[in-house]
Amino acid sequence: MPPRKNIVAITNAALRAAALLLAAAAQGCAHPAAPKDTRADDEATIRAYSQALNEAVRTKNVDTASSFYADDTLGFGGGGPTLTTKEATRADMQNDFSVPGWTISWKTVAVVVSRSGDLAYEHGRYTLATMAKDGKPETKTGNYLLVWRKLPGDDWKIAVDTDAEDPPSTPPSK
Repeated sequence: MPPRKNIVAITNAALRAAALLLAAAAQGCAHPAAPKDTRADDEATIRAYSQALNEAVRTKNVDTASSFYADDTLGFGGGGPTLTTKEATRADMQNDFSVPGWTISWKTVAVVVSRSGDLAYEHGRYTLATMAKDGKPETKTGNYLLVWRKLPGDDWKIAVDTDAEDPPSTPPSK
């Protein structure tokens, strides 16, 4: 029979090992805490960004306006070319801003932030004023959709910008 001191040491070591295994197993089974729900704060941020973008576009500040877009932004709609970069978006803005009488404004209807907190969309109505080919003022309205993506550093940028113009209120003359 082994000495009593060895049995106590072996038993203590086995109990410690069992306790460590149980603690590790319990830790592995524990559900991690859900990430903090920041949707309300994110929605407020996106609404403020959209308002600031609207103001930058109203004052035709291309540098500020383009700063709200992700480097790999995607823009399409309005019959123009598909834009696939921030620089292309900036150039398109610069072109629009140089057209006499060109203005656009929008009103956000809703901002919906994903539970994961890294994607959101904003939609609303826009009004675009410009000059028609005949030189007369022309106003167009429609719906817009912006998809926002949270980049590292918790900064929101526009990943997708698209719109759909309302159909004419009267049929075109033949």
